[in-house]
Amino acid sequence: MQLYFLLVISIFFTACSNKYINIKTLEPSKVDEKIKSIYIEDIQNDNIKLKNYLENELVNKKLDSEKLFFLKEKDELFDAKIKANILSSKVYSDFYFQDSGTIKCLSYITTNDYARCIEYGRELIPCQRKDFELEVEIKVLNKKQKTLFSKVYEKTKIEDRCYRFNYLYSPFFYNYTERSNDIERYNSRLAKKIAIDFTNDISVHYRYYKIKIIDTINSIELDNSHKKIFDESIQLLENKSYIQAKNKLLYLNKHLKNKSWEVYYNLAILSELNLEYKKAKTFYDVAKKITPSQENKEFLDKAINNLLEIEKKVKKAKSQLNK
Repeated sequence: MQLYFLLVISIFFTACSNKYINIKTLEPSKVDEKIKSIYIEDIQNDNIKLKNYLENELVNKKLDSEKLFFLKEKDELFDAKIKANILSSKVYSDFYFQDSGTIKCLSYITTNDYARCIEYGRELIPCQRKDFELEVEIKVLNKKQKTLFSKVYEKTKIEDRCYRFNYLYSPFFYNYTERSNDIERYNSRLAKKIAIDFTNDISVHYRYYKIKIIDTINSIELDNSHKKIFDESIQLLENKSYIQAKNKLLYLNKHLKNKSWEVYYNLAILSELNLEYKKAKTFYDVAKKITPSQENKEFLDKAINNLLEIEKKVKKAKSQLNK
């Protein structure tokens, strides 16, 4: 009965832990050929400054302070050419009125002496929802016009706002909400986001991912001194004092006679943080072996699969940099 209770607690804990550490990793380019010098073709109907954003992102893209790309003119030699096509740049508008919750007089009877309200109603506030949409196709071609990369990027933004004017049907409301430059202003921001995404797609770059910290040991019973050491290791992890956290966990693992899968798991994520993938996998494997819970085994399987996928990407990114 006691073992069953521990298993249930362990499963519940695994699902509910909400502490994480951030791990920095290399993400490979989606273009296998090495490209350094780039020419960007002019883009038709580019009233959203897409070409400017592409140029700015590419020329400023760096990895460990090293520039990754150089822009070239049409008549110069280049490794790759970028062709962008704005498939759609539009906005959808919807006018509506929102109940303000305020009661006001809608009609009066007036005499020489006074005005008397004969009809009351709720005041309505004019509102407008705008859905901005941008769809762009971007291709990367080599010198022989072979397509190295092609992707359609879609970005959206919703603006929903209400306006409190003195007159419900003021022409100012409609003039304000129908500004012709709205689509250029908002979709140019979407164009910048697309330029950032595209530049990351074709370059080796860093990204961060979160990985869960296990902050409670439920698989075995701890005395107060061991619990204190484990709690201290968690606090060190959260404070990014990783070396001290690792030393605490190794000390605790020895005194617990290697019986806590939670300790092994936290040692694994510390190894993953330090890019020691082989050591991390060993710790994950031991954690999986000693936990009796199928739920925990599945949790650890996901951690292992994620580790192997990240290791694969890092190897690919490094090989791309060494070309």
